[in-house]
This record gives sequence, C-alpha cells and structure tokens, in this order.
Amino acid sequence: MATAELIAETPVAAEVAELVARSRAAQQQIENATQEEVDRWIRGMVYAVCKPGMDEQIARETVEETQLGNY
Repeated sequence: MATAELIAETPVAAEVAELVARSRAAQQQIENATQEEVDRWIRGMVYAVCKPGMDEQIARETVEETQLGNY
C-alpha cells in the first residue's frame, strides 16, 4: 500500500501541487472583484461555450479524445 510520503513524491503529486498553486494565485487576483465584474466574466464564459458552432466543436473534440460516441 502506498504511503502519503511516497505519493507526495510522484510526478502526479507535483502536477497537482502546481495546479493548486496556480489556482490560489488566480483566486488572489480576483478576490476583490465586484459582483458586476464577476457577472461580466460569467457571461463571457457562457458565450464562449454557447456561441454558434461551439457545440459541434466540443462534441468533435470529445469524441476524438475519448474515442467514444458519435458527434
């Protein structure tokens, strides 16, 4: 059975630690944002995913990545 010490020394653990550090840095950059700014960012993210043709692109990339299903 793997111990916490052995897991902490793996490349995956290092990658997770890097992602957590980047997430915390990003959180610090927006921690004082106004509600209006957050609303604008959310609208932009929704548009990026929902704009015309994006559904097909996401479906194609998902099928290519997973080799499952049809688009």
